[in-house]
Amino acid sequence: MLTNEQQLIESIQSLVPMIEENAAEAERGRKPVDSVMQAIEKTQAYRYFVPKKYDGFEFSLEGFMQLGMILGAADISTAWVVTFCMEHNWLIGLYNQEAQDHIFGKHPYIIAPGALAPRGVATPVEGGFRLTGQWQWGTGVMHANWVMVGALTEGADPPELCMYALPIEQAEIIDTWQMSGMAGTGSNDIAIKDAFVPGYLRQQLTDMRAGDSPGAAIHKTATYRMPMLPVLGL
Repeated sequence: MLTNEQQLIESIQSLVPMIEENAAEAERGRKPVDSVMQAIEKTQAYRYFVPKKYDGFEFSLEGFMQLGMILGAADISTAWVVTFCMEHNWLIGLYNQEAQDHIFGKHPYIIAPGALAPRGVATPVEGGFRLTGQWQWGTGVMHANWVMVGALTEGADPPELCMYALPIEQAEIIDTWQMSGMAGTGSNDIAIKDAFVPGYLRQQLTDMRAGDSPGAAIHKTATYRMPMLPVLGL
């Protein structure tokens, strides 16, 4: 078990030769190389922003930026994917208690894209919502176990934009990422068709943007009270 972020930084630093060696292959294959992603996952990097309540680390934003620079110097595409997916565990930390218990109770972290543009529609049904849509720029989807997507609530007035979390099994990856640069991110489209999402796996984006989400009241660390956009912009 890691006890401080410097240990994690050193673990990532030790992988730099491997990441550099596989950078060209990531671009050719149009996704991060599996062995590289497995090695990074073994460092426990994805627990960086997971709340301590769920055996996460709650490490600092400064250390996160340092990790990103180390990864980026080795391969910008792999860095893009890994840092996005690290931050998306922070997003789950902003959800309500039931959602966090459900997600982090099953596994100590997620690897998930966060396609938050309102490219889907969520229809209210008993116990939750039926979700349909297709989202671009699914960074992380090629190694994901969850997905997070933005959708408008059908019939809501004024319009209501929320984020929905679903297991990857409820989504389809659409091969659209044909790029001349950063092809190695594998940021393909995510398609979801009439998938049921329990109500507790839905979070209002307005609360997250304001730093006033349910997670802000659950966790003591100030990071969970920060507005969403400045953190995701790091």
